[in-house]
Amino acid sequence: MADKIVMDLDDFEDANADKCLARLDDLYTVSHETLKCTLFAIPARTSDHTFDRVRNRAAYLQLAVHGWDHRWLECEQWGYAATQEVLERCKDNYQHVFKPPYWKANAEVYRALADASWAVADHPSNQQALSPNLRRYVLDEAHRIGMLHRWQPIVQAHGHVGNDCGNGLEEAFESFLALAKSGKEFAFVTEVLV
Repeated sequence: MADKIVMDLDDFEDANADKCLARLDDLYTVSHETLKCTLFAIPARTSDHTFDRVRNRAAYLQLAVHGWDHRWLECEQWGYAATQEVLERCKDNYQHVFKPPYWKANAEVYRALADASWAVADHPSNQQALSPNLRRYVLDEAHRIGMLHRWQPIVQAHGHVGNDCGNGLEEAFESFLALAKSGKEFAFVTEVLV
């Protein structure tokens, strides 16, 4: 899997789907149809119509879960049962990978994920809280777009759909475009879980 590009974008929802999907369609074309991207979607803000639009692009897009409604610290407030409820509601429309909004969750969330055989995509600062049997994709501490990961043979392309974190799809489009033109293979987050 030497140096495959793992592209993931946070905060996908109905409100930004049109622009996001158009840009990803462009990147897919430029990449000679090798692009793959995992969209971490906000389930409470993502309709069946948007699911269908992503399903029609299943060759290069997959949906994973990013909290429920993306409230500040929502996953720090959940218990085991609340996490199970969200996973149950999402199990049919999403890949079984969960990313807590703002990288904040508690031990009960991680335990529920492991018990349900889901995986987590997370920040390296949370490594100590992760159950040993929880499959994971953990970003490198410095996870700029196009940067090699220190622990896995991959190139990171983590960003956001919106332009509010310095790594938004539009504001960092040239970086994503350079990766699409690189000729390297892409991988979904689900393909690099450890």
